[in-house]
Amino acid sequence: IKLKEWRKKMQTNYSMFCKYCCVLLIVFVRGLEVFEGEFIGREAHFEFGEALGKRFADKVRQRVNGLPNETSIPLAWKERHEKRFPNYIAELRGIASGSQVAYEKILALNFDEELAILSLTEEHCSDGVLPKLGVLVHNEDGAESDKNATFLVNVRIGKSRFYAYTYAGELCSGAFAWTPILAYTLNYVQPLILNPESGYGRSFVSRAILDAESLSEAISLAMKTPMIAGHNYQIIHIAHTYSFFNIETAASISHITNLNEHAFFFHANEYDSLNVTQTVSESSLHRTVRAVAQVGPHIENKTDLLQLLSDTDDIDGSGSLPLFRSTTLATVCFDLPNNLVSIFENGPASTTHPIFSTNLFSSSSSSS
Repeated sequence: IKLKEWRKKMQTNYSMFCKYCCVLLIVFVRGLEVFEGEFIGREAHFEFGEALGKRFADKVRQRVNGLPNETSIPLAWKERHEKRFPNYIAELRGIASGSQVAYEKILALNFDEELAILSLTEEHCSDGVLPKLGVLVHNEDGAESDKNATFLVNVRIGKSRFYAYTYAGELCSGAFAWTPILAYTLNYVQPLILNPESGYGRSFVSRAILDAESLSEAISLAMKTPMIAGHNYQIIHIAHTYSFFNIETAASISHITNLNEHAFFFHANEYDSLNVTQTVSESSLHRTVRAVAQVGPHIENKTDLLQLLSDTDDIDGSGSLPLFRSTTLATVCFDLPNNLVSIFENGPASTTHPIFSTNLFSSSSSSS
């Protein structure tokens, strides 16, 4: 972090000082740790990663301890990603250096879904969208080893600026994030067509979207970058006017849906529009039926949508495979008409107080 520049800004910009103190207060009172910083220069990406690694070393080690004992990244994958995404490799090397965790282990965290794709893992994350009302709510589900191992990043790196809900040891963001141009949420999917020979990991693509200088660049990155496996993106254009898009990818194919004509849209962990063979978990099927058939027809506003993503019931009344789970780490609500993003824990319907809330970036500083 450029401390001299930071101190100068703190001395000359009182409003920035107040904002900084407010973030510290939120961290202390509400429990969501927030990392803030500005990184410039040739080593900015490594320094950013190293700062994250030092700050959250215990969380990184916690997540690494949840990896299988024998984890090896194919050499071809390493070389391919180093060539196309050198800045993000630098961030991972920085995380390894800062946390004093082996670089191979950090790589394994960032390829965890690709490495596990051949054996069905518990699928996670759900999205509910009311496009005409400008609201999206996302449940970020994790594993037991992910509890207390996430944080919010608010940084400027070179020309890029973003907020990202981040898993310790991983690139920003495998969950949800927003920039002055767009916001996105992500869902795991499991296609049966794979592309390990020339594809890329979903962590690297979602990180690249945070550096996109326009909506069209972000969509192109999501749709045209070949994947080792696949991914699902909900992308919101927050600059000037807001639009909602659902993108599904698998290996070298993709599909985009403009959601603006939908009254209500829901996505869990199965392909909705892309015609591809896939494995779908019982949990994803239950969440989709519960959301679309049982609750969806009654959703009319933001409050209803928050209630849906807080739902702990199941299609059979057992509560065994609900939308909101014991391993749901956080729920984010993007409320575009009110220029507001709020992050909740323990279910947004259970409390009126988010653990973090802020205005979205001003559209005057963004690109179309």
